[in-house]
Amino acid sequence: MGIRHRPLAMQMPEHDQISGDYFEQDVKPPVRKRLTQIVIVGLLITSVASLIAVKELSDQRQQAVEKAERAVTAQKTAEARATETQASAQQTVEALRKPTTNITPTVTAVAAQSRSRGLAYMALALLDTDPERSIRLAVEANHVARTPEAEDALRRSLLASHLRYTLSLRSVIFRAAQFSPDGAHVLTYAGGSVQVWNLDGGRIQYTLQGHGGDVVDANYSHDGKRILTVSTDKTVRVWRTDTGALLSGFMAGGDMPFLGRFSPDDRRFAVAAKDGSVQIYDATDGTILADFRGPDIVTLEWSPDGRSLLTIGLKQPAVRVWDSRDGRLRWQAYEATLTAAFSPDSRYLATGGAVAAQVWEIGSGQKVCTIQDVTSSGLQYSPRGGQLLISDWNAGRVTVWDLWTSTPCTLGLTGPSGYFAGIFSPDGGYLALRKVGDPRAISLWSYERYGRGFQRMATLRASDSVIAMQFSADSRSFLTTNRDGAAQVWSVSLTPLPDSIDELIALAQIHERTSTPNAACQAGTTQEPCP
Repeated sequence: MGIRHRPLAMQMPEHDQISGDYFEQDVKPPVRKRLTQIVIVGLLITSVASLIAVKELSDQRQQAVEKAERAVTAQKTAEARATETQASAQQTVEALRKPTTNITPTVTAVAAQSRSRGLAYMALALLDTDPERSIRLAVEANHVARTPEAEDALRRSLLASHLRYTLSLRSVIFRAAQFSPDGAHVLTYAGGSVQVWNLDGGRIQYTLQGHGGDVVDANYSHDGKRILTVSTDKTVRVWRTDTGALLSGFMAGGDMPFLGRFSPDDRRFAVAAKDGSVQIYDATDGTILADFRGPDIVTLEWSPDGRSLLTIGLKQPAVRVWDSRDGRLRWQAYEATLTAAFSPDSRYLATGGAVAAQVWEIGSGQKVCTIQDVTSSGLQYSPRGGQLLISDWNAGRVTVWDLWTSTPCTLGLTGPSGYFAGIFSPDGGYLALRKVGDPRAISLWSYERYGRGFQRMATLRASDSVIAMQFSADSRSFLTTNRDGAAQVWSVSLTPLPDSIDELIALAQIHERTSTPNAACQAGTTQEPCP
């Protein structure tokens, strides 16, 4: 059977004859939907591309604008700087054409500031070795110019210096100096007179005069109401401390009396002579209560309970303990002894010499313990009790020994090396140590038995070699007697400094007036002409 074909004209209509009816009849709906989506996506892509192109064009245009603006700004800045430089150059030329006196103040101010800083640096460099000179340099620095460096140097130098007063008289070398029991006065003596200084200003309050010879010893009573003086005229005198009036005077026994000491209760006093004789007097009327003699005497000391007197001489046996009521010899030690000290309870006596230190019970005369290989140039019991401070001159060391532990004479603390002598403060909280090789230096240390041990506080530099030192009764002040004849009073603790630089300078100026040797003479407080 043959296949029938439609005519070609019937199979595919001409293009221009195609109508929507054809699509509606021959194209299926899914195909039509797909074509619509493709058209929409194409339109979106075209829109996004157009937006991106516009954005890039806009950014390029903005960058071009900003670059042009920066170029304009840079040009204006350069022009302004050129103008400023030209003006500055013109001002410099005009200033140079003017007289030099117009620029001198500026140059002078810069030079003053430079010099002020230099003085301040010098002041700081001397803090540890010479704080008094450091203060003077710091004051000068602040007078030259007020700089931060100068103010800092003045504060630090005032803190480094503990010196309050230098007590000195023209051409007079004090034999010794002593605090009054209340710490408000200092007693000094030289020649035939005794000076009592008021530490509220550092001036002489009165002078005790009347001895026909030199005063060789002077001491306060423990209550601070009387002063006992001993003279080469072989007289002993008792004075009132409130007015300086003479209470009594009489001839002392023995050949050349040279030591006088009040008893702890101030009802008696003992006087020792160079021939080894000792007399104990009633402090009220001068009646002799006891009279005894040793081979020789260089030291005289009452026991804390007042029942005994200790004497130390150069001849053997050197150390003797006497009954203060009748002068009876209670105990003596035959060991080579240079120094000795009573315990605070008066039961024990520590002795020291060139080989060892010993502790003795006075009542039984028995030796409690021996500290070997210690050269004792000085001994002192702690006021708190139970410890003994030994100054070892040969070894250049200071040690503290526990005495009342289960094993007596146990080494508790070894002090700092390089010190050969020391003393406790009355409250036991401080130590003053003398430095080996530097006779002017006194080092102050805080001391805690069960705490940090020795802690250095400050170094005091006296006007000359220190020959004697003493704490005040309240442990707040310190006193040195120096080889140049001056006595110097130091503060153990420091007071806060003022904030104002003007107040600091005023404080430093007061310090300069009171701490400079011969300050009393310069202040018109002496009867001798100033040098």
